Amino acid sequence: MLRGLITVALGIIVMVWPDITLKVLVILVGIWALIEGIGLLADMVQAKSGTQKGLLGLFGLISLVVAFYCLFRPSVAAATVIWFIGIWLIIRAVFGLFAAFGSDLQTSRLIALLVAAVDLALGLIFVIHPHRTANGIAWLLGLFILVSGLLTIWLAFSSRGARKDIAQAG
Repeated sequence: MLRGLITVALGIIVMVWPDITLKVLVILVGIWALIEGIGLLADMVQAKSGTQKGLLGLFGLISLVVAFYCLFRPSVAAATVIWFIGIWLIIRAVFGLFAAFGSDLQTSRLIALLVAAVDLALGLIFVIHPHRTANGIAWLLGLFILVSGLLTIWLAFSSRGARKDIAQAG
């Protein structure tokens, strides 16, 4: 029951303050990228081959750039990720359209066109409104957390009732 109440509270908090939730998530990713970058640079020092040292150094530096970007500009970093997802969805839609009219289509042409249309619509929304989309995604996450908490509370009440039934039957 307590776990369900805490989950409901967290869901409400995420839904009320989606922008803060996004910033916290991006900052956590920034911390992870910072640790990853430091680790990769440490691995670079111990690497045996020049190619391995170069790749580890490159990925380490990229991780540090991502880390500092996320830590010092979390709002921009979140919008940038949403923007890249939007571009990916648009490209996916274009390939989906070509596949829908391809000769070796294994599924319904109508379904393939619908999937491409949804990808295109979402991609355009993500690219045109990255901040709003990010807040919407955070709000949706909060809604899922809230529903999970409510279901956990319901489960707690259900199991309490089942225990009473068992005790009375015994």
